[in-house]
Amino acid sequence: LTQSTFSGMRTLISIGDINVGNSTKTTNFFNGCTDLVDCGTITTSANLTHVGSMFSGCVNLRSINITNCSGLTSVGNMLLTTDSLESLILTGLVKGGITAKDGRMNTAALDAFMTSIGTANGSQTLNISGHPGSQTCDPSIATDKGWTITVS
Repeated sequence: LTQSTFSGMRTLISIGDINVGNSTKTTNFFNGCTDLVDCGTITTSANLTHVGSMFSGCVNLRSINITNCSGLTSVGNMLLTTDSLESLILTGLVKGGITAKDGRMNTAALDAFMTSIGTANGSQTLNISGHPGSQTCDPSIATDKGWTITVS
């Protein structure tokens, strides 16, 4: 499995757990899958570096769980228009910065997201504004790991 594997499959609603093995790019993987609600757990390796627009346009997607984000360097528009997102786990994310705004994550979900990421490698920013839990989550979970948090 590699970049654009499911791109444009608008009627795809659910897919079980996926193992992308040693793929380095999953760019546009689910891009435009507007009816996708569940994509299971995505198992990756540290070889994965590029996930740009991976979930862009997945307006009904409720959760994302990627097991190894430690090698990510390119995450541009990864979560663009994922407005239904209720849960986001990016285990070991250390760079790339993430804009995960205007979704449906409550306080507990945002705290779990920030718990899942690793220690920032250099100056990194997480934008988690526009969620129901944005104003009540605990940004120190991420700032204690060197991340800058935007919640407004």
